[in-house]
Amino acid sequence: MSARQGSAPPPLGVTPDFEHPEDVLNTVNMVTIVMTIVIMGPLVVGRVLIRTLLTKMFTVEDYFCVVAWFFSTAYCLTGIFMGNHGGGNHTWEVTKDDMALYADTITYGLAAWFTKTTLLLIFVRVFSPFRKTVTFIYVFIGLMLLYYLPVMIIKARICDPIAVLWTPNLPAVCLNRVALFYCDTVMSALTDIVILVLPIPLVWSLHMSLRKKLRIVALLGAGGVATGASVIRLILVFQPNSFNDETVSFIRFNLLGIAEMGIGIICACLPAFNVFFSKKRLDRTRAASNREVRSQYISNTKMSRIKSLRDIESSGDEERGLTRVPTSTRSESKSVGTMNPMDDLVLQLERADTGKN
Repeated sequence: MSARQGSAPPPLGVTPDFEHPEDVLNTVNMVTIVMTIVIMGPLVVGRVLIRTLLTKMFTVEDYFCVVAWFFSTAYCLTGIFMGNHGGGNHTWEVTKDDMALYADTITYGLAAWFTKTTLLLIFVRVFSPFRKTVTFIYVFIGLMLLYYLPVMIIKARICDPIAVLWTPNLPAVCLNRVALFYCDTVMSALTDIVILVLPIPLVWSLHMSLRKKLRIVALLGAGGVATGASVIRLILVFQPNSFNDETVSFIRFNLLGIAEMGIGIICACLPAFNVFFSKKRLDRTRAASNREVRSQYISNTKMSRIKSLRDIESSGDEERGLTRVPTSTRSESKSVGTMNPMDDLVLQLERADTGKN
């Protein structure tokens, strides 16, 4: 039996295996985080390119989106760090080392505030004519900051000395981390619900078809889908004995937090990509319309020139006292002879028009 001790005593009859601990959520944690990072990165880069090169409107919400992506990625990386230090394995098979959890709690508040603020700034831009709503959004952003900033400072100094988090048996005084976690979870769920509900009454007041209303609500309220992750986490946190196996529980809560941040970042990028694809559809429509107009122009020009040439030909025949051959007769002669010079001229004019246009 190993001389090492786990962070908590094992259940009755269970022998800890420090060399090969049971993988409860460790692999799931790693795979989920890698997928989230891989999806978020290209979407944010795409949003930046669309806003700078296509719409040429890189505003404060875009800066917030980039910063939100940075802290969300940092939050994901701390999740990997937690996994490498026993996160996702049973507490009794993990030696005490909470430095990863400390970094994770610090980055969560920053990632959450910047992500939610990015989504709310999109609402500010879209609903700018609604003055009261815009004022409410700014006040709401400020209230979130008034919560996340002090809590982040408290988390940074949650123990005195802070080194006790990764140095076992060091004398220290610590605040209740679980209580702070409860506060974070409740705040996250409430703010996500506001982001989900906020666009609905505004869009419904607009004079447009039901289909368009539903489409806009789905697009703007997509960020509120993160509400599902935050509400599930809220339910799990307040369950009895939810912290009995901390290294598994915190990874479970962390995965839901990553889902919340990831969904928020993805949804913050959706409006930009909607503009991109809408422009592509518009360009295709314009191209088809231009081809039709060009074809009509060529046809009209060709017929006009043919008519002018025929008028000239007719006047020349009359001056020479010649009788004009009826069209039907000329058509018949064309079928048995070589190409009529008039047809050859029309072909040349058509080629010339095509070249110019």
